[in-house]
Amino acid sequence: MLKKLLAISALLMFSVGCSESTKPYEQKIENIERIFMHEPGRYSIFVRTPRTNQCHFEKIAGYGGGDVQVFLYTDVKHGNPMWITIKGENFPNGQKYYHTLEFHVRDMESIQGGGWDHGKFGKGTTSVVQ
Repeated sequence: MLKKLLAISALLMFSVGCSESTKPYEQKIENIERIFMHEPGRYSIFVRTPRTNQCHFEKIAGYGGGDVQVFLYTDVKHGNPMWITIKGENFPNGQKYYHTLEFHVRDMESIQGGGWDHGKFGKGTTSVVQ
């Protein structure tokens, strides 16, 4: 009897957990000063806070092992700040999965190479193709 009760409880917990769905996620980050590409789908950005004129560093990476689509739009005039739109899914556990990155940059040279480190499998710096 106890085994049946445990089996039913486990089945109910599993079915409730599976019924939770993801929710669409979209974020726009403005006032980007610099963009570094570490490898496809992994970027870092410096964002300037207009009031204080301070910059902070943010990592942008696709999660879950899936492919991230990256779009570059050269639609920002020189002297104006760049921005990025991030689209993805919010999982019920709070984790985000990014599937689309839309960079709005001044020109293709706005993307700079960034370092990467895969431990014993090697490390280096990405060279941006120009």
